Amino acid sequence: GILDLLRSSSCHYVLMHSLSVPADPARVLPLECDPVLELCQWAEKKLEVLAKNGVSLDRVIFDPGLGFGKTAAQSFEIVKRAPEFSSLPVRLLFGHSRKSFLKHFGEREASARDGFGMGISLQLASRGSAEIIRVHEPQLHADAFASFSETNTI
Repeated sequence: GILDLLRSSSCHYVLMHSLSVPADPARVLPLECDPVLELCQWAEKKLEVLAKNGVSLDRVIFDPGLGFGKTAAQSFEIVKRAPEFSSLPVRLLFGHSRKSFLKHFGEREASARDGFGMGISLQLASRGSAEIIRVHEPQLHADAFASFSETNTI
């Protein structure tokens, strides 16, 4: 299984929260729950199992799984409160690019949501909330980060 693979290799591992794969819009976190608390508790349990089985947490990257078993409101809450995930002893990855929850800003096809995703990327980066972001247009993001960084230092 996955534990054997992780023990026998030096690969890094992305631990992503999902209620189902592929994502099922009918299966979401309970609406009354605190999604950040729920994800932190879930991640802590999974990280404990990995550590007890000899997997160095230096090799683990946590992805809260935006859109996977979360409503749009829950996904936005997770992004808004991203700094709270820093309590976890692992690197953080956010994969928000082109996700359907970005339709909140306007009904667009996935490929036309890059600007919305870039805004979230800049927010995450400016707050130091994510070490890794997964995007569809890396050059567009690299350009935005370069200009954002330059204008913040002037």
